[in-house]
Amino acid sequence: MDNPLIKEVRYLVSETEKYLKETEYWVFKLRQNLFHWQNFLKMFDNDYIRQYDFEVDSSLMIDQFEAEYKDGVLKILIYDVPPVYKVNTQEDSFKWKDLITNAVNSLSEKPRFEKAHIHFEFYVPVSAFIKADTDNRMIKTIINQLVTCRVIPNDTMEHVKITLEGHASKNMFPKTIIKVSSYTPQPDPEIASRKPPNSQEKNNKKDKK
Repeated sequence: MDNPLIKEVRYLVSETEKYLKETEYWVFKLRQNLFHWQNFLKMFDNDYIRQYDFEVDSSLMIDQFEAEYKDGVLKILIYDVPPVYKVNTQEDSFKWKDLITNAVNSLSEKPRFEKAHIHFEFYVPVSAFIKADTDNRMIKTIINQLVTCRVIPNDTMEHVKITLEGHASKNMFPKTIIKVSSYTPQPDPEIASRKPPNSQEKNNKKDKK
């Protein structure tokens, strides 16, 4: 026999799940539209318009950044976190490329690293922290832009080490800190030379054939 209360709870949960997914979709859709209309507004921010004392403000909070190169460490603070790959849009890619480029170009001394440790710190509002993935963020786009800006020569294993960490924040504004520093690879020679336990046995069988 069905419990009337459970039926109501089941219906409430089902409707809330639908609402949650729809809201998430529209959040990302709004974000995409936000960048689209910002780019549209930027078209009117030119000398021709300004000669008529017509100022166009297309700035967003996400456009703000802090950058410093001190004691051999490049540190960039961006007031956002990279989107997850499954909802990453072209607008997101362009936005983050611009942010990294503007941050690097704002420095009087341009940092260069032959072998770099790139460390990402994500600060996510507490309400979203429990579901905030760390490992599937749009990291590659950021690293590629560091290559484009000549901060690092390329993003191969020979030149780059990557670490990630996330933190819950009571502040409602998400943030990303990107730290780049030099490092010396220290491979474990014992691991490097280790072979699978049965590799010799398989080689012997091949030799017999």
